[in-house]
Amino acid sequence: MSMNLRRVATAAVAAGAMAVGVAGTAFASDDAPSIEVDAPVVVSPVAGPTVYRIADRDRIGTAIEAMQTRCWGPDAANNQEAGASGTIVLASSENFADALAAGPLADVANAPILTTPNGDSLEPRVKAAIAAAHAGTFGKARCGTKANRVTIVSGEGVLRAGIVEELNLMGLRVDRYSGANRYQTSAVIAAAVWNHPGFQGNRNAGLDLFFADGDDFPDALTSGAAAAEHNGVVLLTMGARGVDTSAALLASLNGPYSGTSASAHREIWAVGGNAAKALANGFGTPANPIEPSNTVVGADRYATAAMLAGKVFGNPKDFVVASGENYPDGVVAGAYAANLDAPLLLTTNGAVPTSTADYLKAKVDNRERVFVFGGPSSVSVQVSQDIATYFNY
Repeated sequence: MSMNLRRVATAAVAAGAMAVGVAGTAFASDDAPSIEVDAPVVVSPVAGPTVYRIADRDRIGTAIEAMQTRCWGPDAANNQEAGASGTIVLASSENFADALAAGPLADVANAPILTTPNGDSLEPRVKAAIAAAHAGTFGKARCGTKANRVTIVSGEGVLRAGIVEELNLMGLRVDRYSGANRYQTSAVIAAAVWNHPGFQGNRNAGLDLFFADGDDFPDALTSGAAAAEHNGVVLLTMGARGVDTSAALLASLNGPYSGTSASAHREIWAVGGNAAKALANGFGTPANPIEPSNTVVGADRYATAAMLAGKVFGNPKDFVVASGENYPDGVVAGAYAANLDAPLLLTTNGAVPTSTADYLKAKVDNRERVFVFGGPSSVSVQVSQDIATYFNY
């Protein structure tokens, strides 16, 4: 018998929730219309939207370029520090798993995501970009905010202690959200979002839980932007096999968070075919299936992303498009979309999928913005040009 799980209580989450008061009614500040962007323009018609392309020669450069196109922060977690201070989220550039659930965290922290190779030291360009952000050039020049904190979302065996020491020596505060595996990491990040001072959701109403495949990247990345828009977090499933107990505990039957009047969650979303199967397979022994409130399964990853955007976003003013074939730019694009209150849509390198094209043609209007992420190996120049032609009215 499946369970429609409606309340949450884990020791770690409950303990954190006790220390945090109830915030406002919106999940994150709806600041997209006021954000000025300095990025290459593919097309800027007299009547119609502006199409931007954010790209560099590789994944690391694209993330840095994205950070430098706009101002970030300040992060509410840094309010007690001197000046207007912001956060950078740091993830592995070599593997997607730990950063899959980071979109909502980037949103509440008003933070970009940078990526660096696994190991004990920062990639030189990343180190230079973080140093500049810490010195006061956080994003566009003269933004008025500097980065004082780096939040790592990869485990100690991936981005190792040497990187933490390097950041500390640069004068940055460092924290880390990670678990024993990618599924547990998503639960740790979910708790961090809930407890973050920048969380502006109604804690009495609870979070929305967006379950997505943790063994592949597309559905989880598009879920991150949707969750950030919808008072939610991303929890990763073990492919189609089931749900790790640590994530399942966030949808347990044990009542509200200890010490608060908050219900654990509102709706449960299954995003993609594998997530839907995983929730049906459930967790624990004997297995406890989880009944979703909403199931979003398209014919493929591109259709699923477009369907999710249609269900979660009403009439967004910004739209982000990234590769559905390669994850690195999508990790960065997902955080960018979350901060813009924008849906993340997916494309192939060779052509824009029909589902993505149909959504853009139906939703994008005059004076709105489309951001295409990734270099030619990820998203071809032809794709960005094709998207631009949709709006040459």
